[in-house]
This record gives sequence, structure tokens and C-alpha cells, in this order.
Amino acid sequence: MPSEITLYKVFLASPSDLVKERLNIIEIILSYNQDIALAKGVFFQPVYWEILAAGANNAQQTINSALDTCDYMFAIFNEIWGSPPANNDIDTCYSSGTEEEIYRALSNINDNSLAMADVLIIFRDLNKNKLKDLGPQLKNLLAFKEKIRKDNNNFYKTYKSKGGYKKPITTQLTKWLENHETIKAEASTGNAKNVYSIFQHKHIEHIEFPGEKSRQGKDEIIEALNEASALAEKYDIPGAEQAYINLHMRYGDYNVTNDYAKFLYRLGRLDTAKELFQQIEKLATTNNDMGWVSRSNANLALIFTAQGYPERALQLLTTSLKINRNLKHILGIADNKRHIANIKRHHGKPAEAENLLLEALDAFKSNNYDPGMADTYTDLGILYKSLSQYDQAIENFLFAKTINQAKKRNSCEADDQSQLSAIYRLKGQLLWALEAAESSKEINQHLNRSHGEADALSRIGLVKYYMGDYDEAKQCFLSAIEICTRINNQEGRAKNRAHLARCEIIDKQYEDAKTSLKEALTINTKSDYQEGIAYCGLIQATLEICQTGDHLKNARSEANHSLEIYREIKNDKGKADCYEILAHINRLAGEYPEAISQCEQAISISQKIGAEVLESSARITLASIYACLNDSDKRKEQLKIAENICKNTGQLKALEQVRKMLDNLDNPIQEHLIKTELESEKC
Repeated sequence: MPSEITLYKVFLASPSDLVKERLNIIEIILSYNQDIALAKGVFFQPVYWEILAAGANNAQQTINSALDTCDYMFAIFNEIWGSPPANNDIDTCYSSGTEEEIYRALSNINDNSLAMADVLIIFRDLNKNKLKDLGPQLKNLLAFKEKIRKDNNNFYKTYKSKGGYKKPITTQLTKWLENHETIKAEASTGNAKNVYSIFQHKHIEHIEFPGEKSRQGKDEIIEALNEASALAEKYDIPGAEQAYINLHMRYGDYNVTNDYAKFLYRLGRLDTAKELFQQIEKLATTNNDMGWVSRSNANLALIFTAQGYPERALQLLTTSLKINRNLKHILGIADNKRHIANIKRHHGKPAEAENLLLEALDAFKSNNYDPGMADTYTDLGILYKSLSQYDQAIENFLFAKTINQAKKRNSCEADDQSQLSAIYRLKGQLLWALEAAESSKEINQHLNRSHGEADALSRIGLVKYYMGDYDEAKQCFLSAIEICTRINNQEGRAKNRAHLARCEIIDKQYEDAKTSLKEALTINTKSDYQEGIAYCGLIQATLEICQTGDHLKNARSEANHSLEIYREIKNDKGKADCYEILAHINRLAGEYPEAISQCEQAISISQKIGAEVLESSARITLASIYACLNDSDKRKEQLKIAENICKNTGQLKALEQVRKMLDNLDNPIQEHLIKTELESEKC
């Protein structure tokens, strides 16, 4: 028997300063559908001006016409009142489009021929500083807020902090859902005449979902999936999600549920994606459909990896690989090898990872499977980057980027740009690195792809850090941490907490740095992420150096432990960092020959891998050692080389400090003060 879903249209109204909040509200509504409403036979469909007014000659009239078909409204304000309605030549008494939409909705509630049943207007509580200097926008907004509070208090709510609107929205959705169930109960008892007196809803649109026997054919499903995918690639994320939900409810097909779950995974909504993949695995196991058991296990492995459970991920991939070998599914085997390789890389086994990736690439090439080839090129690029083989890494990322652009795989292109940013940064091409990271961020924001945006913000933060913009770097890392926490991406959270610790050390916020490092190390240890553990140790050594008291022993121990890991996983960039930190430690301990030797090793490795940023840093450290030895000629030589590198790579803060040191070579007291300031910043 067909199942019946009741569709309620929810109009979203807000001024132009709340674009991001509108997208968040759309996601809140759609998540509520998935988690609660659909199970009770209800779907709340967001309706918003971005999909209504584009290209319209009279935008406000178009919006008003759509509003008249809606059942509910959410209106939200922050600090902006808004601009006059886009009514062209039509006279209006309203000073903002949002105001007109709200009063129209309130009026529609009293019109039994229209659908509108309820409105919720949400205002942000502003702090006292904002209220000291009221401009015309804020005056209009506060006057409207007070009027609504007095005249329509039932439609009025407030929120205090960023994102605080989620609770009143979900509470209101629950109220509307309960009212729907009341209507349904009244109708089932034959007491339909009382429905409208209990609840003002006048218009319900029903969508009929056919049962198992009346499904459309495979071609129709594939066509519908392609349409949903096209919406996502056009950055219409809410539209794409609605399409996927409709397909998922209508057909219940493996392909539909799998594509919807992968869509959620790309958005960073890992927990919901995991639930859907688990549904597929359970149903496929019941039906003895081993191909889908294998695929769902492989997809679940991706989520467990992102959430910091690599051992569980490896178990799932091993099961998937065994099934694919029994089925002689070549592409499935290749994909399994790709994902196993990435876990091997995380566990510090680069040789095993490289062999698996090259085997996968050969399989994809033999079958002319472009998406698999692109993904494997990206994985190889990440591997070679971790091995400090930057030219090979760039070559593979560019191969992947070419395929992804040709196939319009926007999210994959964003990932390639992010990885290229990291390499350009290490090679000292900071402006290129910033451009690539900003491009990745822009694509990910268009796609509403949270984990990709977090990764891009992390890359931007590192570039800003090396440019000397420490405050901007810190804000990027904090934003990335906020996103990773929201989507439960533990690996990303650990990485950015460690980056944040570096900024906190510069700001001399040592206790905060300890807290950040402790959290990062806990996550990395739990997931056995060797590179992350080594990175935390390196920063811990830096922290020990910067603190007062006898901390050199601890610093030396941390740096040597990190050096051992970097040697084991063949990470040259990490080794260079460790040698420079050890040189600092030995300089402070008065062991100058050992310090010089370690600086020279750091410079040699940096030159071998083409990491000019690392080389300039090591040469500045070497100059500080020669200063302790009163060797002015060698000190000047190292500073001159560092000056050229900093100038060519755009390290403006370091360049400024190096030039100050050069200008004061004949003034020992001033040079000592500058050198002390520089060393503090280098920590």
C-alpha cells in the first residue's frame, strides 16, 4: 500500500546580512526532516528568495506570490533592517522587503483561502556596545522588534549567541509537527470539522510514494539521481538535498540511499551519512547482496577514518576487499586498495601505501575509469607531499585537477587546490599558496561542504602564519576547529588545535597552548596518526624552550622523539624542523658546535626538498648561533641569504626582522634586543 507524506512549505525571510545563517537554517530544517519528521510522515520544505527571485523582473512580487502558497514562516534578524522592497514602480508603505513579507504572512493567517498557519520571528539580543550608536538601520530594527513584542508576542523569540537560533527553530518545528498529528488524529476519528478550529492550517499537499511493486525502472532512477547531482554541482545544496530525500523516500533503492549518503558525507554530515550506509549494509546482508555489503563497508570505513577510528576502518575495508575478490570486482578491489593505502600512510608505512596506490591506478587506467584515476592521483599527491617529494606531489595533484575539472567534480577540484596550497607554502610560494587555498575555500562554501571549508581555512591560516599575520592565522584555525567540532571530524580538529598552539605560543599564552596540544595529542594517539603525534611533539619542544626554568631536557626529549618518528615515516620536512629545534636547544645550552651541525642538516634537507621557508628559518637560527660566537662575518652571510629568501617568498614579518638585524650589526645591544624579539616570534 502506498505511503503518504504531508508536505509543509516553510518560507524563510531575512535581510541580506544573514546569508550564512539562512543556509544554516535550511540545513537545520532538512536535518529535522531526516532525523524526526519523515518518520512521522511529514516533510518541511524550505522556500527562500534565492530560488525564487533570480532573474525576475519584479523580485518582490515573485517572492510574495510564492509566500502565498506557504504554510509557515521563519523570519530572522541580526543587526540590519534591510533595503526597501524590490517592487519596481509599485508604491509600498514598507521600508524593507523582510518587513513586507512578515506582515503579508501575518495577514495570510487570517485568510482561510490561503495556506499560512503560523509565523515565528527571531531577533538577536544585541550587546550594550551596539546600542550606544544607533544608525538608521538599527533604529528601524529595534522599533519593529518592540512593535512585534507588544502586538504579536506569540510570534516573537530571541537568541543571544551565534547559532543560538537553532533551539527556537527546532522547538517550533516540533510544535508544528505535533499540530499535524493532532489534525491527523481528528481526521481519523471522523471529526474533520474541528480540524481548523484546533489548528489554522488550511492547505495540505500530499505526495504519494509507491510501494515496492510500483517502482519506476532503473533508467528513471538514474536520471533522477543525475538531476540531484547536477543541483549539487550548481551549488544548489538545499535543492539537491530535497531531491535526494524525495528519491530516498520514494524508491528506497540501494543506489539512491548510497548517493544521498555520499552527498551528506561530502557536506561533512558524517553521523547521518553513517546511519544511511549502515541501513544499506543491514538490508544488503539480509538479502545476501554481497556487492552492496562490500560497498557499504567501504563507505563506512571512510567515515570511521574521519572520526578517528582507523582500526575499525581497516577491518571494514579488509572485509570489503575479500568480498570484491570473490566477486572479481576489479574497480571495487582498486578502490579498497586506495583507502587501505591512506590508512597505511597515516600509520607511517609509506612504501606499502605507494605500492597499493600504484596498483589501484593501473586498474583504473585499464578500465578507463576517470573518477578512480583522479582520486588515486590525489592520494599519490598527498603521499608524496608527506614524503617531502614536492615535485612529484604537484605533478599528481595537477593530473587529478585536470580530470576533475573536465568531469566537473567541483568538490574534488577544491581538495586538489587545498593540497597544492600546502606544497606551494612549503616551497615558499606563499602568494600562490594563498590563492589556491582561497579558491578551495570559495568552492567549498558554494557547495556548503563543511569539512572542505575547514581544510581550506587551515591552509589559509598556515600561509598567514608564515607571512607573519598571526592574528589572522589564529582566527582561521579557530574557525576550522569550530567546523570540525560541529561535524565530528576528529582528525581535522586535532590538526587545527596543534596549529592553534603555535599561535598561542607566539602570544605567550602558554597554558592555552598546553591545553590545545594535549587535546591534539590525545586524538592523534587514539587514531595512531604518527605524523600528527610527531608534529605535536615538535610544538611541545618549542613550548618547553619558551618557558622559564630548566625546560631544555624536556624540550630535547620531545624533539628527539619527533625526529625518530619523522625518520621512520620518511618525512624530510619534519626532520628539518626537528634539527632546527634541536639547534635552538643546543644554542641555549651553550653546545655551539652541535647546534651549528644541526642547523646545517636542516638547511641541507630544506634545499634537497625545495622548502625555502624552512631554509630561511634555519639560516636565521644559524645566524643567532654565530652571534653567540661573535663571528660577525658568518652571521652576516647567513642573514643576507635569509633576507633574499624571505624577500622572494613573501615572508614579510621575517624579512622585516632580518633587515633590522642587518642594520644593527655594529650595535651589539640593539642587535641583541632584535635577536631576542625574533627568537620569541620564531618560538
